Amino acid sequence: MINMKFEANLKELRKQRGMSQEEMAEHLQVSRQSVSKWENGSAMPELDKLLQMCELFHCTLDDLLKGDMKEEPLISKAEYEKQTRMEAVLTTIGVGMILLGMTMYNFLDNAQHAQEESVLDAMFLTFVLIGVICFVFMGMKKSFFDRRHPQIPQGLYGEEEIASFERKFTIAICLGVGLILFGMIAQQLLDANGDESFANGTFMLLVTFAVCIFVYFGMRKGKMDQTLPQSADHKKQKQQEETFGLYAGMIMLVATGGYLILSFLFDAWAKAWILFPIGGILCGILHLFMESRHHSDDE
Repeated sequence: MINMKFEANLKELRKQRGMSQEEMAEHLQVSRQSVSKWENGSAMPELDKLLQMCELFHCTLDDLLKGDMKEEPLISKAEYEKQTRMEAVLTTIGVGMILLGMTMYNFLDNAQHAQEESVLDAMFLTFVLIGVICFVFMGMKKSFFDRRHPQIPQGLYGEEEIASFERKFTIAICLGVGLILFGMIAQQLLDANGDESFANGTFMLLVTFAVCIFVYFGMRKGKMDQTLPQSADHKKQKQQEETFGLYAGMIMLVATGGYLILSFLFDAWAKAWILFPIGGILCGILHLFMESRHHSDDE
């Protein structure tokens, strides 16, 4: 006996993710005709395929067979765009505030008009507090959003929109890297003239702008990638990118932590910057290593 609920639910879930019957068949490793028969009620999939569907659509077997997927609120492209942009902006502001606090600390440290060290510490903590508030607010908004929309439809963006954003993303990353390199050069030139506080502050200001660019465009790209239909190869590639992003983030986090520790404890602002290019080189080596492994697995 054919389950009428299952037919409707399967078609609804597939459409919610912007998947064609061919794409769904590729995910489940069946023919397109099989998917068509399931949706028109002329055939019923085996249990293993039903379980694969539950994993693909992030639902339970009971919901798939007996539920009503049309009751799930569909998210519009405008709503998803508004939410993801808000998350990126708040996270960028939070990170920017903390780095800006470090920047101001550097500008005012050892300056003639600087107040007591406790005043500088209080100013720095104020910037950190603003950043933390941004993170907390963003986290709450994201939690409410995820609760209302547990499943993000695929295919929200067209190919032209994706291509246009990828061009902007490439330019943004190049700009961020250029700002960091320019900051290193500026720090060395200003420090050579004897103005150490201004040199360190200038470097941190340019790093702040660069990191904000990385955070904003990185989050926007990540959210856009979540809406892309994924084949088996694409899913494997995405997992590789996520793994690289995790390790690269850890490398740069260690570099930043080392830079701050050496600078604050040993007053090595003019020398500790070398940790950033070292971190970048390690990220490049890691990327090449993972690419070589990916090609060897394909072969």
